[in-house]
Amino acid sequence: MSTETHVLFRGKLPTKAALSKAMKELGFPFAIKPATGSLEEQSGFMPMTLGREETCVEFDVYNDHAAVEEFADEGVDPGYERRASFRWSGDFQEAVAGMCAAAALAKLTSGVVFDEAENKLLPVDDAIALARRNLETLLQPEDKPRFGTRPADIKRYLKPLLQQRDDLVLLGRLLIIRPVRHLLRGVFFDRTSDKYGFEVLRYIMPLFPVEGGLGYQQQIHPVQWKVWQPHFNDMLFDSLAEDIFNRVGKISSLGDFAGNLDVTYLNGRDGFQVTRVTAFVLAGQHERATELVDEIERSERDSNFWQNWVDEQRAFLRRDIASVCAEFHSKEATAAAEMKLGDIWQPALFPAEVPEAERIAKSAEPHFPKIPWISRPLGLVEEVPERLGEVCFAKGELWRNGRVTMLVPLTHESAAELHRTRQDYVLATRLPEGNLLVLRHRTGWSPYNPEQPRNPDYVPCREFLLEVYGSLERLQTIFDEDSETPDVVEMRSVSVFNRASGDELWYAYNNFRERERSIYDHRDLHEGRVCRSLPDSDLSLCRFEAPPFGEFLDLWRRVETYLENEGFGKFK
Repeated sequence: MSTETHVLFRGKLPTKAALSKAMKELGFPFAIKPATGSLEEQSGFMPMTLGREETCVEFDVYNDHAAVEEFADEGVDPGYERRASFRWSGDFQEAVAGMCAAAALAKLTSGVVFDEAENKLLPVDDAIALARRNLETLLQPEDKPRFGTRPADIKRYLKPLLQQRDDLVLLGRLLIIRPVRHLLRGVFFDRTSDKYGFEVLRYIMPLFPVEGGLGYQQQIHPVQWKVWQPHFNDMLFDSLAEDIFNRVGKISSLGDFAGNLDVTYLNGRDGFQVTRVTAFVLAGQHERATELVDEIERSERDSNFWQNWVDEQRAFLRRDIASVCAEFHSKEATAAAEMKLGDIWQPALFPAEVPEAERIAKSAEPHFPKIPWISRPLGLVEEVPERLGEVCFAKGELWRNGRVTMLVPLTHESAAELHRTRQDYVLATRLPEGNLLVLRHRTGWSPYNPEQPRNPDYVPCREFLLEVYGSLERLQTIFDEDSETPDVVEMRSVSVFNRASGDELWYAYNNFRERERSIYDHRDLHEGRVCRSLPDSDLSLCRFEAPPFGEFLDLWRRVETYLENEGFGKFK
């Protein structure tokens, strides 16, 4: 299936409701949600449903006749004036949704369809027939249960936990603590372009919406959430306990929400700051709200944008607290109805409306105990080595509680087999100075991935990502295997960060094609980018045979030499 299908037409577009009705009349079980407004106003991501399942396509309309003329060689009627395009990411269900919607839209507008997979114009009847054939394929029963990232899949993954915890409820992609008074606390399972991969986000959001405001969503363990991984379910339950609810369960009040989150992660986001001001006011902490506005006014005195923001917040702070509370009670009721919370929502007074001594009892969110929970299986996680020279291996690693944790530990022999077959694994050790070294061997290939190439001649390229954690600095170096010269790796880049702040101190990039290196020394604000040639004498340091399994000291020595040669100095 193609990733894009176009409808060429003249005149106005129908409403979303009309397109949903047309699909239904054609026997296509898709609908646009919400089905309000005209397609003229739609741009980009367009949610749809197949029965009770979520899906989506991207939709855009082009009014420039040049967008139609692109298909002149295909015999398109020059009288067509406009083009509507449906796009999708590669998910077959999304592809069928796009094809069905395109066929129905062509019927409504008396247009034609150009399907990139067929590479030809399709009259309406042919487009409908093609959509029906693909729909039949989609709806055929499968030999094995399908796993993916849709809400139905999420529900299946979480079933054992939900059977244990009646204080958790799943609402589509959102798993939250119940009951809810003023805060939605939990985890959001966001879709990605990979139909087998999630983004998992720590989620804390006031039930009441704030105009122009944002809640708190922070991604947890990026790139780890592949549902085909054998350890996916075990890691999911463990991470929910350790990385999600262990954190959000402690946020029990609006004051906690506004004051105790990792605000450095969201610094500079006016939407989050306006939500914090509102939360402090409703929490009965007007002084803290004022201090926050004062702090931003001082730190952003040269920014017209932020000074206007400060004026708006000061106007809000002058409002009568009774009218503010009444407004946000109404907003909570509307939000609870739209989310269909039912008895999950327990309407409660805001802390600002009750004496301080009664705020926990009358306004705070319920305590969330850590047990019962799905127990962590043996062999899921392991601490990194502490003894000098000790080496351990794992399938992956997590950044948890400010330190590296090994995910699914491996024996030396198992890791060696992954190296031989070009699969991902991680090595961790302590250098003689006591610094932690983590070496990631990455190819992106796995026999468990249902979409990996099965061509026996396919050889994925290796990437070695070397990280060293010093007391003051963190170093990251990337070595890539040359696709044209297998088993030869090149030192592509070296970055050094301040360990405490996370700020980049120094960065170098080697361009082997142009024989040039670029150095950015952020410790010297006046230096900027410095370019130097990459002579033959340095190529042997930066381009060499891929290291054998278990070798890390040679890589580290090459990086140390490079730092000295290029003027960084000694890694701390």
